[in-house]
Amino acid sequence: MSTGLDKQIYIYSVDTSSFYNKKESKLNEQLLECRGYKSQLEEIVRPLKQFRTEINSLIKKDDDYNRYYQKVNKLEKKLNKYNEKFEVFRDLINDYLIFNEKSYQFNINKKSLLHKSEQYLITCENNLEVALDKAASEHRGTRILRADALKNSNLISQFESSLTRSLGIKEDETSTDIIVVRAFRYMIFEDLMKNGFENEFGERYQYLTSSAGNIRNKKSIWIKTKVYNKIKNKLMCGLSIKEINKHGGMNLNKYNAYTALCNTASTPWGGFDITKAIVVPDFTTTIKDAEVDYIDHETYDIEPREMDIEINHVDGAGMYLPVEGEENKSFQMRMPFFKGLMIPFSYDKFIEIFNGNPILKDIYGKEHNVVEKGIKYIFTESQFKMAKFFEAPNNEGWKRYQKAFKKYGCEASICKESADTFEDKTLNYQVLQSLNEMKTEQIEMLASKTVSEIEGIGTDLEVMKRLIGADDSNKKKNPFQRAVEIYPQLINDTYSREVIKDKKNSLVKSARAGKLIIDGTKRTYIAPDLFALCEWLFLGIEVPNGLLNNGEVSCRLYDDGKKLDVLRSPHNFREHCVRLNVRNEDVNEWYITNDIYTSTKDLISKQLMFDVDGDDSLIVSDPLAVSVAEEHMMGIKPLQYKLASANKEEITNENLYKALIAAYSKAPMIGSLANEICKIWNSGKVGQEELDLIRILCFESNAYIDFAKTLWSPERPQEIMDKLKTYSKKKVPSFFKYAKDKKSKQVESINNSVVNQLNKIIPNKRIHFEKVVGDFNFRELMSEKDYELTEVDQKIIQLYIKENKNKTKVLKDQIKNQGEMTKKGIELQVYKDIRKKFLQLGTARHVTDVLIKYLYEQQDDKHKQTLWFCFGWEIVRNLQWNINGIKECKECHVVIENPKQRQVRCDECQKERNKENARLRKQRQREKEKMSRSVAV
Repeated sequence: MSTGLDKQIYIYSVDTSSFYNKKESKLNEQLLECRGYKSQLEEIVRPLKQFRTEINSLIKKDDDYNRYYQKVNKLEKKLNKYNEKFEVFRDLINDYLIFNEKSYQFNINKKSLLHKSEQYLITCENNLEVALDKAASEHRGTRILRADALKNSNLISQFESSLTRSLGIKEDETSTDIIVVRAFRYMIFEDLMKNGFENEFGERYQYLTSSAGNIRNKKSIWIKTKVYNKIKNKLMCGLSIKEINKHGGMNLNKYNAYTALCNTASTPWGGFDITKAIVVPDFTTTIKDAEVDYIDHETYDIEPREMDIEINHVDGAGMYLPVEGEENKSFQMRMPFFKGLMIPFSYDKFIEIFNGNPILKDIYGKEHNVVEKGIKYIFTESQFKMAKFFEAPNNEGWKRYQKAFKKYGCEASICKESADTFEDKTLNYQVLQSLNEMKTEQIEMLASKTVSEIEGIGTDLEVMKRLIGADDSNKKKNPFQRAVEIYPQLINDTYSREVIKDKKNSLVKSARAGKLIIDGTKRTYIAPDLFALCEWLFLGIEVPNGLLNNGEVSCRLYDDGKKLDVLRSPHNFREHCVRLNVRNEDVNEWYITNDIYTSTKDLISKQLMFDVDGDDSLIVSDPLAVSVAEEHMMGIKPLQYKLASANKEEITNENLYKALIAAYSKAPMIGSLANEICKIWNSGKVGQEELDLIRILCFESNAYIDFAKTLWSPERPQEIMDKLKTYSKKKVPSFFKYAKDKKSKQVESINNSVVNQLNKIIPNKRIHFEKVVGDFNFRELMSEKDYELTEVDQKIIQLYIKENKNKTKVLKDQIKNQGEMTKKGIELQVYKDIRKKFLQLGTARHVTDVLIKYLYEQQDDKHKQTLWFCFGWEIVRNLQWNINGIKECKECHVVIENPKQRQVRCDECQKERNKENARLRKQRQREKEKMSRSVAV
């Protein structure tokens, strides 16, 4: 089973300014001009302020006026260009350049002049904002999407999904059926939400949905009404908003989350049969007298308590029957109003071995014999997000869903599956900072492998190959990585060394940010004890034993008896769950995936705050790391608190608008609270009071995460506000220079906190490349090794120079428009577009040879990324021919891996060729015989 999430389509992403009318557009242009004006003023102010500091420093030291006037002249040249553009600031600039020798200070008016100038621009900007809001308030009704908004710079890439497949959008196709809108100006957005919008052709669009990620970025998905009417039953499995409202409505942002499931990147679930599926109630038990730290959501008091904790062990998880002879892995699935993790488990064998009752009641009360009906998939109620809206007479709710699923051609899809290989993963600063009492020598030991990797760069071929992903552990190599694997001498090229330098700098930066390479650190899905679920389902045991006890987990990536530190992000408090790995005969028989299975008797899900709908865990097995975590967890209990329940509302455009705006307002708080937690962990002193403050911030963070659904947030008591004020005033920790690209002035001075110590531990020496492989010959990269450039090839070279120069700006604009999350996809599309331009000038093979000849021989350019991204696979193919002796079939052009001497066709084409030759021989033989007979006559 393979998801193959590599197919992309393209849609437009616009913001609310794309819906301005003429008057608003004019005002907006003035506003943008004013902001640019202010930005340029800041360019002036910055050197002036710096100049003042430097001059004051000079005067304090001595009366060397020559040095002073050198500074003046240098600044005067820098500011000359602004005198032409900013007449209003001429006096201000001149005033800065006047030195009063008597007072040894700048003119006394300089500060007030600068202040007035800044205020002037702020006022101008505010006035334009007010005018723009007034213009928008006068324009209430259906807005028009301006045609100029649908430009290439507003194109974004999306992976294929059930939505794009329902719309019939093909791979690499650009569609206007759906459009992303970002809400910058709420008054405009309100118009859109209440009235929809139209394009220049009069086609109407309506609001479709917003995922949690969309909400964080103030984005929403819109769809053409006529298109939506054709596919709405397929997306909603026949359910309508009208019917939902008849039931009293629902929580609006939950509605958004559930309708957004169709837009998850996915591939169709091949072979899925809805008639072979049922939905059973969730499996829940209560852990008696569990020890927790209880936080009162009103007073913020923290109290150790023993209380009964109810846990849904299958929150988002279901089972499917393994298929014999296939690789059966866990995978995340989607279908209308369904979301969750499907895990292979032989419940048919369980029923047979333990004489279980095969008759199950679904969530509507209907009985099903899973053996007689050949049930292949058992979903749980928590996976079926809108189950209550499909209720029907005679307990036929599930049959109603199945019938609609088939009638409207609904799709089940796979959006992510368990990995094929499990390479070692890195730790992160959140995990390390919570181990705040770790000794320096322990940090050095945990960082030792990372240090060794960095020090091996330049002298060890295997380290360098591993660094750039050209080693055996990488199963999905890009062209450059594959080329280095085939032809290691490529390491000696200037471009390769530049790649290695960049990777090394990135490795140093990430290591100083807490990303340490530690052997045996894996990431995998979290799964419940499905044996216990089957005991509950088929044996009727209310509190089953399962296969795992409290404090045990089972993961076949590790040996039996191994202690593991089980982690999950976000890691804000001390969420280190040290557990014993169990790999005995029973678990080996029943748990056939590489997931980490957890016990129904354990509070681990409360400690790590996970669901089992596809949440994964970072697992650390290093004995030192595990022992340090175990020491730090002494006396630490899971946190328990109450959060508000989500309210039901009628689904209307107006209500959806209010819910979205409310959610937008709190989204930034989550990151802000995480930063506050970091400040406390890295403050240098973390006692009981500090731990309690972190506990409180964790509670608040989870409340804000749920805010989009509940529209409730806690009110912080004044006493807590006062305590947190000390940390709120602080800057973020010093290591944020590496973790978040902060500047030195934005961070605290470095102290001796755990993560800050990595600044000294992680080396950053200059790479001294040694010759670890033979000489590099660039001609091995070419299809025609002796090719010489012609006059015609200059067009290809000039196009390369132009596109290579422009690509940075194009990439920057696209990333700004789409966000860093899709950076890889954006790069692929930009280079794909550049490649198309080259192919208008010649074949891929010819263009590749021309560019290699130019860049490697004439230029010896270290900047060859455009070549590798555009024509990397052509280079790989050339290397396969030149180095490995691989050939291409003359007929069908497939690669012949181990060609025989003089072989020019693959085996299949050669068979066809032989058949054709045999047919022709017979034909010639018949003709010859015919002629012989006629001669004889």
